[in-house]
Amino acid sequence: LSESESDRFYATAAAPDGGFFAAGFVTQGGDSAMAVAKFSADGTPDAAYGDGGVAIVNVAAGGGSAEIARSIAVADDGSVVIGGAAEHDPTATGDAARDTDIFVVRLDPDGAPDPAFGSEGIARIDVGTGRATSDTRFVGDNGWGVALLSDGRVVIFGSQLATNGDDRTDNDFVLAGLTAAGELNTEFGDGGFLSWDRPGTDN
Repeated sequence: LSESESDRFYATAAAPDGGFFAAGFVTQGGDSAMAVAKFSADGTPDAAYGDGGVAIVNVAAGGGSAEIARSIAVADDGSVVIGGAAEHDPTATGDAARDTDIFVVRLDPDGAPDPAFGSEGIARIDVGTGRATSDTRFVGDNGWGVALLSDGRVVIFGSQLATNGDDRTDNDFVLAGLTAAGELNTEFGDGGFLSWDRPGTDN
């Protein structure tokens, strides 16, 4: 979609009607946005989905290149949830501009954000504040894989800056649970989160 900037797919999933979805991001004016495309079984874009076959949701409008959808899950009715990460504060400067949160977006079968989920279809999960761990590396919250449960609840797998010690520079694994309404599911894990710090590794 972008004539001179990066557009990429990172995940695919089958659609109930025999077609398939692809999720990733598009970039316009240096601002990346999450995107889902729908294709018919023969590989042609499904023009009835989103805008000409592509649904774009900019969860951190005005940010930079951190916004990305890395995973997708499809419900029986053709609605989808996508998971990934984006800037915590698109207006921030310096290292604060590099901090990221986990995001989950739910789209209805036509590719429109579902207003019954999160805030206008968008759920933000801020596990913790990231920080620079070297001159070239910044560790924030990231979403890597999403699962849709049968009752509409969502679980997303991600990573966060390790919290066991101020001098830690590695990631910990984290799972976050959301209700069907896109709110943090406090009955999941410890207040909505399960984290795992594997000893002796720098992930």
